[in-house]
Amino acid sequence: MTQSPSALHWLDDETLVCAGTTILAVFDDRSQELQSTPERFILMKSRDMVDWYERTFAGEDRPRRVLEIGIFKGGSVALFSEMWDPERLVAVDIAAEPVAALTEYVARCDLRDSVKPLYGIDQADREMMRSIIAEEFGGAALDLVVDDGCHFYQETKAAFEAVLPFVRPGGTYVIEDWGWAHWPGVWQEDGGPWPDKPAMSMLVLELAMLCASRSDLIESMEITPGLIVVRRGEAEAVDPSFTLSGTCLTAGRLFVEEGFAPSDRELAHAVEVARLNDRIRALEASHSWRATAPLRWIGRALRG
Repeated sequence: MTQSPSALHWLDDETLVCAGTTILAVFDDRSQELQSTPERFILMKSRDMVDWYERTFAGEDRPRRVLEIGIFKGGSVALFSEMWDPERLVAVDIAAEPVAALTEYVARCDLRDSVKPLYGIDQADREMMRSIIAEEFGGAALDLVVDDGCHFYQETKAAFEAVLPFVRPGGTYVIEDWGWAHWPGVWQEDGGPWPDKPAMSMLVLELAMLCASRSDLIESMEITPGLIVVRRGEAEAVDPSFTLSGTCLTAGRLFVEEGFAPSDRELAHAVEVARLNDRIRALEASHSWRATAPLRWIGRALRG
């Protein structure tokens, strides 16, 4: 059954209705506790983010072929389906258990030919991601990729490297919630929610370096506190074996070599060393340090 794109109607700052589908948009602990039902989907996105998607991909900019990484409770799949009526929307998630409410939604709206949720898919598995795109989109290039998956640096980078070659020139690749290590409040308590994981900031820098190195691959980047928005450049083809480290130009520097990215602990150590060096230089430049230099020289001579 073919449907038309639908406008969003907000009942309040959290509840929206789109073509008869009710969605509760929450970005707090309730998103973990509440469950989607066929009558109401749970969406872990703020109203500002939902409005950004509606505003950015409206009219002729409406995406026809969409890949979403991360299904969670099915809210964004239902939202994107209603809002854009895409020709093909494929969503993948590492969880093995299907979202029952989403399964019922796809069946009830007769969307089996256009909406395809796939479960048990690791976004870091490059070969699996390539295989799924080739099979599900039949060689057609992607208009939009939305990565709302695990939000971890290595996995997100692996997915980007695998999927970018399938995005059409002028298409868009969105990475959500990259800034979790830098958001204020509870996100800063006890090392944040994932203290053993490196921050996504490194990926932001690597993508900026790619944009400078190969504007034909990345035409532009937009950074907000919650989104990385990458616009694909005009290059007609991207090498399927594309990697960031193998493509970024660094004038001989090893900055983006595989495995070279420093850990958060190493970064913290480097910052502390730099701070101590600054204090030493300030001390050596001080009047009292210069005034007592003869006494230090005599002391060293006596120890001789």
